[in-house]
Amino acid sequence: MSVLSSQNYLMEKDSTFCSKGTASMHLVRNLTIPPFSSITDDEYRGTSEFQVGFDDGVKWLLRVPRQDHRSPASDLEALVVSSEVTTLGILKKGGIKVPDIWVPQKIAQGAAPGNYFFQEFVNGSEILFDAFATGLISTSNALYEDVVLHYIGLSNIKRNVKGIGSLYPSGDADYVLPISRRGSFMRPEAPYFFGPFRTLRDQYLAHIQQLIEYTLDIGYIAVLRSPIHCILLLLELRDLVKDCELLAKEEDEFLIHHGDLNIGQCLKNEKGGIASVLDWDWSFTHNYQGRSLRITFLQYAPMRGMLFQQHGRSDLAGCILQGRIYLRINEALSLESPYPMFYLEDPGPIIGIRSAFRDLGQKGVGGHVESLEEWQREGLGKYENEVVLAEMKTRHTEWEELNERGVDMSESEMEEVFEKELALVEAARKEAKVD
Repeated sequence: MSVLSSQNYLMEKDSTFCSKGTASMHLVRNLTIPPFSSITDDEYRGTSEFQVGFDDGVKWLLRVPRQDHRSPASDLEALVVSSEVTTLGILKKGGIKVPDIWVPQKIAQGAAPGNYFFQEFVNGSEILFDAFATGLISTSNALYEDVVLHYIGLSNIKRNVKGIGSLYPSGDADYVLPISRRGSFMRPEAPYFFGPFRTLRDQYLAHIQQLIEYTLDIGYIAVLRSPIHCILLLLELRDLVKDCELLAKEEDEFLIHHGDLNIGQCLKNEKGGIASVLDWDWSFTHNYQGRSLRITFLQYAPMRGMLFQQHGRSDLAGCILQGRIYLRINEALSLESPYPMFYLEDPGPIIGIRSAFRDLGQKGVGGHVESLEEWQREGLGKYENEVVLAEMKTRHTEWEELNERGVDMSESEMEEVFEKELALVEAARKEAKVD
């Protein structure tokens, strides 16, 4: 990777995405990019951001999209970046607390190649979150108030779109294309991305099916979960979603949603409120019915939802109390993530999913189970004719060794397993002739 050190060049702001009253250009004082190996060795392998200093004291961040085995093909990165840039511009104009951004117009010869853009450096501190214990830690009323205002602001940004998908630039109109997600909600071969969708049911079923296919690849799903349990969970969830009238409902109003259920994407200011909401690369439009799945962390403090009513938005207050089904579905669709680490270690998630659908009045939902063993026996009988379950059984022996090692793995052993996972995924990509 090229290194830009003490290199001066002009960067013009793209007026489409700039705040009014700011200077039209800055002179770069220095930008140092660490060795590529140190970036790829990062255990999180996430989006990289490098601080840029200017001669007038202004600071930006150079934002480079995630590069790992879950990333889309390199020729699609520009598409992902353009979607994030488009979304951030719309949010900024709508008064949402997001970083200001600048799109490179003129890059000096020798600048680092790739898809990237610059964003405002925001001063703020991280928000710690522990849903299992006390909800938001060391919070103030200012934070809850700002969270409520954030969602009200999102709901007030009305976009002329007809579908669930990512936003892309197209003149003065909004243009919705497939959702530019990574991880399990992406194909390993062209056309890579899914969507756009008209209903939540279509979106969820597409994700479930792709996750089933990835589960059959022993190199994809985290080793701390039983592959048999993963398949049984996905098959049951598929049937529940398919029969759900609520999720099949078509709506005409669509809002912008972040796409990452993590309050850690927010920075807190010195008063305890929100300084900025970051990382919108997974954002997409979502129908108004599904808005509740983006307010999930407030479900751990439901009384705070009354703040919506104080602002005259009882419709959003209802999201806190009625969003259980979206929370449960999205937890189940995060199987490729190692967090929460103990998901599917007990029957709790199964009980929660069934209860959420049962509360909607849906028929044919399974009953209460006392143990994973009871649930597994039930599922093996119900889905005995499913081809994917039969295929997984043939691969179960190899998984057993990894699962037995998983709980007490050392760091070196975990790295060995990760490298095996990566090799298997890369082999699959090559077989599919993916660049």
